[in-house]
Amino acid sequence: MTLLFAALTGIALAACAGLRVFLPLFAAGAAARFFDWPLASSMQWLSGDSALVTFGVASVVEVVADKVPALDHILDAAQTFLAPAAGAMVAVSSLPELSPA
Repeated sequence: MTLLFAALTGIALAACAGLRVFLPLFAAGAAARFFDWPLASSMQWLSGDSALVTFGVASVVEVVADKVPALDHILDAAQTFLAPAAGAMVAVSSLPELSPA
């Protein structure tokens, strides 16, 4: 099971780096809520209602904005800074043994 979690974490980090920013965060929260994905204690908020709604709506907006050239350019500029932060959050959330410090 640990190998599966490691593989899924790698896929989520790759998605943050090249595909989407909010979708991996939504997927991590949904996996924690519905499929018992282990989250670090400091990242339990990812499986909360407000986080799932926020990241779900942001994922839909991100996909729709990708279809409009001007919005896509703005989105790509923002993702330059958001993608590393999202990747770090997914990585930290999937390490339940990691101390909060």
